[in-house]
Amino acid sequence: MPAASVAPVTHRAARACAACDLRAHCLTERASRRYIYRREHESVIERHRARMLHATMMMQRRKELAEHPFGALKCRVGYRHFRVRGFNKVRGEWRLIALCYNLMCLMNILGLAVP
Repeated sequence: MPAASVAPVTHRAARACAACDLRAHCLTERASRRYIYRREHESVIERHRARMLHATMMMQRRKELAEHPFGALKCRVGYRHFRVRGFNKVRGEWRLIALCYNLMCLMNILGLAVP
């Protein structure tokens, strides 16, 4: 049986199925119905996938804007992992790293030498 979040949808071979050209692909001769399993929010996932097919420019822009700071932190600063444990400590460390990155960007904008 599928997971609890998957709700079965039953389709019966009704009169419309008898005249359908694709009936042989859906049902065997002995089967009178077909069980199709779908997740509870499958329609939302399908809409999202359809929207993302046409969003290549948006995703390219996101990669340019959002991924650059993380790459710069890893490459220029050598920041690869957190050095503390615990959510509040990690949040504080991340805020310090983000502040340093923003100060480096500000120094570049002002034309000051960045170490």
